[in-house]
Amino acid sequence: GGLPEEAFRCMDAYLSYFKKYKVAVETFNLSGCDGDAHQLSCWQAFSATAAAQAIISGIAGWFIHRGGFYWMPGDGPESCIDRLNGKILKVSGKGNYASGLQGIPGSLQEPADQKQETLEVIRETAIPEHPVLLCAIGLPVKAVKAEKGSLQFRADASLRAPVRILAAKRPEIQINGIPQAYEWDEATSTLWFDGSFRKEDLCTISF
Repeated sequence: GGLPEEAFRCMDAYLSYFKKYKVAVETFNLSGCDGDAHQLSCWQAFSATAAAQAIISGIAGWFIHRGGFYWMPGDGPESCIDRLNGKILKVSGKGNYASGLQGIPGSLQEPADQKQETLEVIRETAIPEHPVLLCAIGLPVKAVKAEKGSLQFRADASLRAPVRILAAKRPEIQINGIPQAYEWDEATSTLWFDGSFRKEDLCTISF
C-alpha cells in the first residue's frame, strides 16, 4: 500500500517476540517468562504462524519447503532476518530479478549440497542471461550448474514436484534427455511444470 516502513515496523514487533521468548513461530508467549520454551497454560496462541508467514514471505519474499529455503523475485525494500531456522536471510539491491543466491548462480532455492548459514539475494534490474531455478516445491536439488543460456540440476529425492523457472525466453526442458511439457508466462518470463523425479535425475533447461 505504499507504506513499507509500517510493514517493517510490524515485522520487527512480531520477530521481537520470537527472539525474546525463544518460542516457535506458531505460538506467541505473552506471559513475560523470557526464554521459557515450555508450552504452558499461560501461553497465548494468536495464529502466529500466519502472522510470521505473512511477514517473512509477503514482505521479505522468503519461503521454505521440504527442499529448503527459496526466494521469490520481486522488487521492494532491503531486509535481513536473523535468524530463522538457523539461517540468516538477506535481500538487497533493486529490481525484479536475481541470478541466484550469492555464491550459488542459477538457483534461488538452497541446494542440498551447498548449505550455507547466510542466504543472500542481490536484486538485479535485468533478467539473467541463464535460466534460474525459482523453486522445486518439496524437492531437494543438488549439482546446480548455470551457464549462459543453460541451467542444470539433479534431484536429491524421488517424488513428483512442481518446478518454477525464470528464463529470458522460452527454453527447452529435459529430464534425463526426455523433453518435458510446461506452461509459459510471457509477461513474467517464468515457466512451470510438474516433474516426476527419481533421485539423481538430471534436469536441463536451455535456450
